[in-house]
Amino acid sequence: MIAAKFERLADHALRVAKFVSWVAAEDVQIPPQLAEMSGIVSRMVDDVLLCFLTDAVDKVPEIIQRDTQVDYLHDYLSKKLLQDLGLQNQEEAQTSTQLLFCTRYLERMGDACTSVAKRIYFIVTGKRYKSDL
Repeated sequence: MIAAKFERLADHALRVAKFVSWVAAEDVQIPPQLAEMSGIVSRMVDDVLLCFLTDAVDKVPEIIQRDTQVDYLHDYLSKKLLQDLGLQNQEEAQTSTQLLFCTRYLERMGDACTSVAKRIYFIVTGKRYKSDL
């Protein structure tokens, strides 16, 4: 199950990389929330890999907290992009759509990291992770 989550994570990372390549070629302005999301998800991936390799379950709460931040940014940015979509010309609408896809890929990457972290916690401790939230 963990291997499948890592594979899914890599699939989404490839999609984000293609998006970044497209953005560079088209000189697209990136919303600051999207840049913030990518930074958070990058740290999540680093930490979940560390958990996986070293059984460092002390990282699990941090990973889950970051996923909450990613979910918030995803919701905020999705609503903003969708709200602006009807007011845009075709080229701007295409850009917004691509930004929406990228936002979704990053959100799914965060979810995959959380899932892996919870599974590692269970493997190491024999208990399900229970959040204080």
